[in-house]
Amino acid sequence: MVSGIQQLKILIITECRMTEAIVGSENRGEENTTEAIVFHHLQKLTVKGLPILTSFYSGEGALLNKKVNLSALKELSLWDMPKLDYVWVNMDQPQTPVFFQNLRELRINNCHSLTKVLSEGEAESTEMIEFPSLQLLELCKLPNLMGFYTGRGILFNEKLKLSALKELKLGVYPT
Repeated sequence: MVSGIQQLKILIITECRMTEAIVGSENRGEENTTEAIVFHHLQKLTVKGLPILTSFYSGEGALLNKKVNLSALKELSLWDMPKLDYVWVNMDQPQTPVFFQNLRELRINNCHSLTKVLSEGEAESTEMIEFPSLQLLELCKLPNLMGFYTGRGILFNEKLKLSALKELKLGVYPT
């Protein structure tokens, strides 16, 4: 990985039409490492207009997963990413991912393939996922969205806890 990139506080990526992943390795075989990518200081991540982007770390099946540690993240905005199926896939650990603890704003807009924001992978989890700091949730222009945490046609259910939520925007509206 690029030396020093882990010190970023704000990362904004726009209109990179050929980008498939944000970080990774050019060397074959290194992408399968179990080592996490850690951004201790990243507070804001905005990704907009990346039509073929599917993951933060190359070789992974969702934008974020257990290999990406964004523990200080407060704002996540995803716009115009038509190939994005899930924001987070949690196949091994059914507890709340670390980076959700500080997340205050989550905006997802115009991601046509998105079916779920969170996916538990192959098996359905019975564990609750909590966003203790989330105050703003915006889900717009997501025609294939079947649920936030489950894909059963129920947007929110008892598995999701949004105790600090103050503003919820859903559907299609001008932003």
